[in-house]
Formats: sequence, C-alpha cells, structure tokens
Amino acid sequence: MRKIFTAGYLFLPLLRSRIVYPTAAFDNLLANLQQQLPDVLFTNVAVYIGTSGSANQKLTIQLMDHINAVVGFVKIADKSIAKAFLENEFKALQRIGGLQLPDVVIPRKQRLFHIDDTTCLYQDNSFESGTDCGYAIDERISNAATTIARQTSDATSLDDFYAGKSRQYKALPLDSGIIRALQQAIDQLSAANVPSVSVHGDFVPYNIKLKPGGIALIDWEFYQERGFPLYDLFTFVYQGGVHILNQQPAALINDIRDPHSANGRYIQQYLKELTIDSALLKPLLMLCLAEGLWMYLSLRSDADPVNNHFTAGLLVLNNEN
Repeated sequence: MRKIFTAGYLFLPLLRSRIVYPTAAFDNLLANLQQQLPDVLFTNVAVYIGTSGSANQKLTIQLMDHINAVVGFVKIADKSIAKAFLENEFKALQRIGGLQLPDVVIPRKQRLFHIDDTTCLYQDNSFESGTDCGYAIDERISNAATTIARQTSDATSLDDFYAGKSRQYKALPLDSGIIRALQQAIDQLSAANVPSVSVHGDFVPYNIKLKPGGIALIDWEFYQERGFPLYDLFTFVYQGGVHILNQQPAALINDIRDPHSANGRYIQQYLKELTIDSALLKPLLMLCLAEGLWMYLSLRSDADPVNNHFTAGLLVLNNEN
C-alpha cells in the first residue's frame, strides 16, 4: 500500500485527486489501523484533509478494498477540540443508532479508539447505493430533519437553555442593535415555550445521500441534543446556497420565508409538525444565524466577524425593524 490519493475535503466533487507517497509515519499509522480494525478488509486508501484554519481540523482516511469499493472511513484528530468533536460524534451515533430512526440511515458500525496521542473514529460506509442529494428540500430531507428534532430527551429546563444561549450571544462581536434583536428573539421563543430539539448540526447536502424511504447522514460531530428548532433545515438551505450555489444571504432568507417557494413550503410544514407558530419564523432565523456565527467564530482562526454570511443575514433581518 505505497500509493494513496488525496484531495481537499470541501472540493472532492470538483478537484481531481493527486497521487502522493506516504512517509514511514503514515505507513505505521495504516499498520495500526489494520491492527485496530481486523475485521475491516482494506487494501487501498484515500486521504482527505479538513478545512485549513479550523480548530476541529482532522484527517479522514477512506478505506477501500482491492477493487476500490469504499468499506469505511476513519477520522483522526490530534488537537483537543477536534478530539472532543469526534467523541461527540461517537456518542451521537450510539444514541441515534439505538433509536433506529425510520427516516435516517447512519453508519451501522462505529468504533472510537486511540493511536498514540490521536483520537480515531471508524464508521462503515452508510452511503453505499445512495444517490446524490440536491440543494432544495424534498420530502425525505424534511422528514429526516423532523424525525431528528423529535429525539430530545435532555432534562435541562427550557429556561436554562434560553439563558445559556443569551449569555453565549451577548459575547458575539456584533453591533449592539443586533445583540438586542437576538435577545428579543430569545424572549419571544421563551415566552411561547418553543422547545429545544435535537439537531444534526451540519445538515448540508454533501453529508447526505438519498436512499429509498429516507436519507443516509454522516458527520454528526456538531450534534446537539438541545438546539434550536429549524436549525438543520436552515443550515441545509443557507449553507448550501452560500457555499455551493453562490447565492446571496438576502435572497436565501427571502426564499426560506416565502411560503410559496419549494423550500418555504417545507419550512412551514416542519413548523406545523413541531407545533411551532409560523409567526415565530423570523426570530427562529435570527437565532439560527447567531448559532452558525458562534460556531464559525469558535472554530476558525481566520474568521472575520464582520464580513461573513451569518452576519450578513442578521443585518438583513435586523434592518427590517
């Protein structure tokens, strides 16, 4: 196994892989993986490096058999934040897998282990036989997001949940007017007893494959048992629209809020199924944007608190006041 393939993680569909030759240290790593995963028969690998500048950057090794069919993946982290996210993903997979959700397919086999000072998470290939996901919500996407949202079981009180988010967002480097608007949004949801829900946290098209009756979903690193309703569907439309379709924040927000658009109809259906008043859509969007901004600033060493699509979206909504 002297030859491996590498590519930038976010651009796998766009860039051709390039061939490199591994070091002795990498050969040792592969030997350790084979010892840790004796029942996973792999002979070839592809290596993907996460987004540069990210505090949760990791190495992902795609394991392939002799005909290059993917048999599984191993994520490897050597920094504390990245290790914590892998541990969170493992716990999420254990919990969600135990629930056997009808609309969501996740890796059937997972294993968390350590090699020297790294944390490693193995998952089998749940994407097998799936088809590529589009960039607009459909019935399977909507059903899966709703199913995940209904799995909350954390005992933390709703008052404590909203108080924690209030403290978190007050620390964001935003204009005081936006900070006030975020607090008003929190107060509106709290007064209406809008529940916190389970969220995947990175519910974007490249983490999804369509399968009969539902979706296959990977990358549960950002899973939260207590998050904002709508966060997953919002992330699907907003992140995909900005990063993949090159759409502007104002256009995406208008699309989400339009009950006659394809995405907007599913957004309204989601709110109805979770018994959330559609009049609360705007404050929900404000808080979804704030949550995305908080995560972006927390993870990226090169993050710009002013010139980013989360802040741009908050400005669009706040300027309506």
